[in-house]
Amino acid sequence: MDSSDSAAAMKDGLAELESLIHQQLDTAEDRLLYSNDRPSGSSAIYAAVVAGARETEDTLHRIMLRMRRRVNLLAPVNRLPQEILCRLFSEGPSNSSQQSVRISHVCSYWRELALDDPRLWTSITIINGRTLPALAVLLSRAKQQPVDLRLYLVDIKGKEEQAGAALTCIVQHMQHMGKLSIHFNADLRKSLFRKLCDVHAPVLTSLSLSCTVFSSRYPLPVNIFNGNAPKLTELELSHISPANGIGRAFAGVRVIEMWQSCVTVDSLRRIAAACPAVEDITLQGWEGYASRTSETPGRLLSFEHLEQIAFIDMDPETVRAIISHLDCSNIDCIKVKCGPTSRHVPHLNLLRQLLGTLEPVTEALVEGHPIRASTTDSEPTRRSWRILAFDRNDVARELMFEDGLTPLARNALNPDGNLLLHVRKLTVDARCWAPFIDTVDADTPALGVLKLHIPEDTTDAALWHLNAVLKPVTSAKQPLRCPGLRRLVLKARRRVEVSAESVLQVLDQAIQIQAPKLKELRLKNITVKAGMGLEILRARVDDLSMV
Repeated sequence: MDSSDSAAAMKDGLAELESLIHQQLDTAEDRLLYSNDRPSGSSAIYAAVVAGARETEDTLHRIMLRMRRRVNLLAPVNRLPQEILCRLFSEGPSNSSQQSVRISHVCSYWRELALDDPRLWTSITIINGRTLPALAVLLSRAKQQPVDLRLYLVDIKGKEEQAGAALTCIVQHMQHMGKLSIHFNADLRKSLFRKLCDVHAPVLTSLSLSCTVFSSRYPLPVNIFNGNAPKLTELELSHISPANGIGRAFAGVRVIEMWQSCVTVDSLRRIAAACPAVEDITLQGWEGYASRTSETPGRLLSFEHLEQIAFIDMDPETVRAIISHLDCSNIDCIKVKCGPTSRHVPHLNLLRQLLGTLEPVTEALVEGHPIRASTTDSEPTRRSWRILAFDRNDVARELMFEDGLTPLARNALNPDGNLLLHVRKLTVDARCWAPFIDTVDADTPALGVLKLHIPEDTTDAALWHLNAVLKPVTSAKQPLRCPGLRRLVLKARRRVEVSAESVLQVLDQAIQIQAPKLKELRLKNITVKAGMGLEILRARVDDLSMV
């Protein structure tokens, strides 16, 4: 008899036992009711019946627990080897301890395995005190394995003592803290910084500190971790001002993300002095705050190992001033993402500066789609732009910003011809083809490959019907002059069908080439409707492929 048959037999026996016990309880109930109707001796009979009923109920409860435990042990999942069952446990969500807690409460067998496997307790998330008292227990279950701890202490009203105890617990377990992320209330700032200065962090690789309110009165101490965090490579500071000298503990940091009220070139100088190995920097700030960075740089600030720097939600003029102080020759990628508050700020100077830090651009990507400035707008009122340019060494510069739907100034997106003069490969979003091409007043003599992407997320339902699918590409006032174009690629995100006439309109109106025939035309996820027009299209290109 296999385990499933045994479990079924035990379940049947349990059901028969429950039926028998219920019959006995019903008989006892009848006796009790009968005794209540008799005038004499009812008290003694009542006490005896109640005692017998309680004893029977306790016996039934013990038998049911024993039977259910045996049925559970005979379940196929519990007959798996412990190694396989632990592997199944580890395949659950790895970013929270909730899954491990649930596993440890299924049965005694699972609980024993879960408590014996420290890997299940190396990722812990505590939110606003709901499981704050259990932090010490969860950390101890990791058994000195490196722990990824995310602690949210924002809404701590009435739980100040628990929050303080949690910070003390973190300090006690800092010896095996692998990643630490704390989002805390401003009232805990001073206490947290003081505690972090009294302990070493020998295995810490990532530190994220985020405060609810910015204050320069309590900067991050220089002697945090007593200057001892040899494996720390990632640092994120939000609403926290670093001290005049960033601590020695951050000497090996390679990735830094800072969100400050005011970001200036002095912020970068402190990073360069304390983090010589930094490779990736992300700076976030409030655009409404005007930085006091000098427009006239002195000695350029150089980072030996810096590969990428990103500016997010910062004023374009502030970014331009900071970049003017940087030695950009060794920086592979510069990203600038301007937020909604800079909508009315011209971005031409910033784009010109970014392109000026590159060698001649050989590849460019232009994206732009209409957006609603607010939820009350029934129609799009602005356009979101993304300009990405590469030079021959694959060094990249990226600018993302918002602008109005009105036509941009002449060559606003091609300042001094730097974007298109030497470009060999150009990718353009079909939604912004017309506004982009209409601002460009330049030839692209080196262009060999042109890709037009037709996105799926459009609000115009008619865009997906035959000829209308390519209408945004043919609505420009002038064609793109690309005499040496060899390959044209039209790509849709989902498969659509178009007529050959609409593709011919792209060849006639969207581009202007020197050769009588286009060498190669590739249609990806686009099917041309069969007919006479398809034969004419094949005659206009040397190689037509549809995939």
